[in-house]
Amino acid sequence: EINSYECDMGSECQSSEHEGDGAFIGVDNNNNLVLTPPAEGRVLVSGVDCGSRVAALEAMTARLEATIAGLETSVQQALCESGEQQPLTAFQSFDTHGAVDWEHFVMQDTHYLAVANARNASSSDVQSTIYELEQGGRFEVFQQLDTHGASACKHFLAQDIHYLVVTNTQASSTVYKLQGGRFEVFQQLTTFNAFDAEHFVINGEHYLAVANSYDGNSHNVDSDVYVLRKQGLELIQGLKTHGATDVEHFVVDGVHHLAVANANNDGESSNAQSTVFVRRDGRFQVLQDIDTVAAADTAAFSISGVDFLVIATTQVNTTVYTLREGRFEVLQELLTHGASDAEHFVVGDTHYLAIANRNQGTAFGIQSTVHRFEPDRMRFEVFQQIVTHGAHDFEQFVVGAKHYLAVANYHQATETTQSSIVYSLACF
Repeated sequence: EINSYECDMGSECQSSEHEGDGAFIGVDNNNNLVLTPPAEGRVLVSGVDCGSRVAALEAMTARLEATIAGLETSVQQALCESGEQQPLTAFQSFDTHGAVDWEHFVMQDTHYLAVANARNASSSDVQSTIYELEQGGRFEVFQQLDTHGASACKHFLAQDIHYLVVTNTQASSTVYKLQGGRFEVFQQLTTFNAFDAEHFVINGEHYLAVANSYDGNSHNVDSDVYVLRKQGLELIQGLKTHGATDVEHFVVDGVHHLAVANANNDGESSNAQSTVFVRRDGRFQVLQDIDTVAAADTAAFSISGVDFLVIATTQVNTTVYTLREGRFEVLQELLTHGASDAEHFVVGDTHYLAIANRNQGTAFGIQSTVHRFEPDRMRFEVFQQIVTHGAHDFEQFVVGAKHYLAVANYHQATETTQSSIVYSLACF
C-alpha cells in the first residue's frame, strides 16, 4: 500500500515503480503525470487523497448523466403531450424482398435483426438477411442466408450455443449454428410448406415446434415438435393441424400449451378450426378447437393475472379471447383487414397489441394498427395507425431504454421489393 509517493518533475521520473505494491508512476507523451494505483488501498500524492477525489468525480458524473436523462424524458413527454411528437417515428428503413418476418435477438451484448424474405419479382430463391446494430446506432448487414420462400426466423440459445432456425415454404427448413462468428448450416429439417417455428424450454430441455401447411397433396398435414439432442433436433411428436400458419407456446399455472393457427381444411377452404394443445404426461393433447377463418397468427399473454389469446385472420376480424374455467372465450373483436400478425408488448405498465394488416381488397398500402389496453374497460382501443404495404409481421424490441417496433412489408400490388421499417416508440 502506498501512503505517499512524490515525483519531482525536474528529476528523472520518466518511469519508476514502487517495489512490492504494483503501483506505477511516470510521464506520458504529453508530459502529463500518470499514476496507476495498486489494486487495493488509497493513493496519496503530496498529501492529497486522490482516491476520494476520483470517487467524487465518478459520483458527480453519474448524477449529471441522471439529470440529463431526466431532462430528455421531460422534453419528450412535453412534445408528446403537445402533439408535436408522433408516438411512432421512423428510425431506419431496410430494402427487403417479400418480407414476412422479423426476429430480434442479442449475442454478446450486441443486438441483431433477422428478416425472412419470401420472394423477389421472379423467384422465391432469395436471400434473407441478418443485420447487426453498430456503434453508430444503425443496423448494418451482418450476414446473408440462402433461403427458399422463407417464412419465419427463430433464434434461441441452448448450452451457450446460438441457433437460428429459418422455415422455408419451398424447401426443407434450416437450422443454423453460430460458429466462428458466423451462422453455419447445422441441420436440415424435413418440413412441408412450413410457415412458422417456435422455441420453448421445459424442465431444462429445448424444444422446437414447426407449423406445416401443405405436403403437396393435402393441407391436413401434421405440424411437428422436436427436442434438441446432442446430435441435433429430434422429432418426438406430430400435431394434427390443417394448413397451419403459426404456432405459439405459452404457460398457464405452470402447464405448457401450444396454440396453432389453422388456415385451410381440405374441402372446406379457409374454414378451419384452430387448436389449443395442452401438455399432459409428456405429450401435447387437444384442449380446445376454436372456429376460425383463414387464421394467420396467434399471440398469447397475460395481463394482471388474466390469460389472453389473440387470433389474427386474413379474411375476417381479429378476435381477442380470455381464459375462463379452462376454456378460451371471446372477449372482443378488432376491426382488421387481412390481418397477418398480432404482436403483444409492454411499455412501462401499459400493454399494447400491434396488428399487421396485409390488404383491404386489392389495396395493400393500408393502415396497420397499434391498440392500447384499457384495464378499466377490459378492452383494447385504437392508439396509433401507420401506413404499411402488405404488412406481414411486427416485432417489438428494446435497446437500452428505448423501444422499437419493426414492420415487415411484403408487397405493394405485385412489387415485392419494399422498404420494411423500424419505428421508434416515442410517446408510448
